[in-house]
Amino acid sequence: MSFTLWALALGMLVGVRHAFEPDHLAAVGTLVSDARSPLRAAWLGAAWGLGHTAALALVAGLLALLGATLPASAQRALELGVAAMLLVLGVRGIVQAVLAHRRGPAFAHAHGGAAHAHWFDFVAQDLSSDYHVHALDQRGHGDSDWSAPPLDYSYERFAADLAEAVEKLALRDFVLVGHSMGGMISLVYAATHPGRVAKLIVVDSTLRMSTAHVASLQSRGQREPIPYATREALIARYRLMSEGSAASPELIRYLAAQSCRQTAEGTWRHKFDRNVYSTRTRIDGMTYWERIRIPALLVKGALSGRITPEIYAEVQQRCPQAELAEVAGSYHHVTLDNPAGFVNAAQAFLTRYP
Repeated sequence: MSFTLWALALGMLVGVRHAFEPDHLAAVGTLVSDARSPLRAAWLGAAWGLGHTAALALVAGLLALLGATLPASAQRALELGVAAMLLVLGVRGIVQAVLAHRRGPAFAHAHGGAAHAHWFDFVAQDLSSDYHVHALDQRGHGDSDWSAPPLDYSYERFAADLAEAVEKLALRDFVLVGHSMGGMISLVYAATHPGRVAKLIVVDSTLRMSTAHVASLQSRGQREPIPYATREALIARYRLMSEGSAASPELIRYLAAQSCRQTAEGTWRHKFDRNVYSTRTRIDGMTYWERIRIPALLVKGALSGRITPEIYAEVQQRCPQAELAEVAGSYHHVTLDNPAGFVNAAQAFLTRYP
């Protein structure tokens, strides 16, 4: 028994050494470079290891069973196969890099409160021919982690998270667009990180929060989350939190399917952390506009009352180059209510500042 354990330990050591050989590092590194999450990257790495182990066990087992050795010609053929695989992976990486460059500059999206990155799915496709589009789940939303105690869901913390993502993705001179809460976060980031963003688009955000508005959000966040017996029950009850919406039922259902997760108890709940609202503090976005020196666009839902003429006039006073576009037939959730209208407004603005 002890000999078996020693053999396993020796095999593990040899396997670890083998795993750090250049061909393995190049192959696995290339495979996981496309992974959108650490979990996906870990799965790809594990799949590579399992496949490698299975092939080795099969060949070694057959050779042992037959009492044979692997011919030198077969060894050379396998080595050539490995070289061919590395060449294919390298060419694939180069092609992907060229295609990403051809898509043009980066376009990053920050979603609103209680939302997630999929809020941008309905406009990203129309923009991806000219831009390399990134849509991120912010902390406490979607598939990103919740904030650990002490809770920090401040706008400054969200902006710092965005700064870390921008550094990780090596984005420069990119277009930053934020909706609602994400618009305020984008404004804070652009004001506090000058020289990084090329153009700013703020979509139907509350730029001057009243005490009553903040209190309403805090009250909503303090409510106990409703557990649902099934995923379908949550999807059926899913509603957008706004004063109205022109989004289709099919679109709402799509968002709902991306918005729920199963708990350890087996029930279903929203992915959104209610503490994002319960810990909300008041912020005055107007003070940040004074520090914006890049082309900027305010996008107003035609049926939304968040960006009033008075609000826009004050923004222009502090940031003279700020423009306003109104998207017809849309309430607060502009990219959901009229995706084509939003894309047209954004593209018209962006073409004026190539």
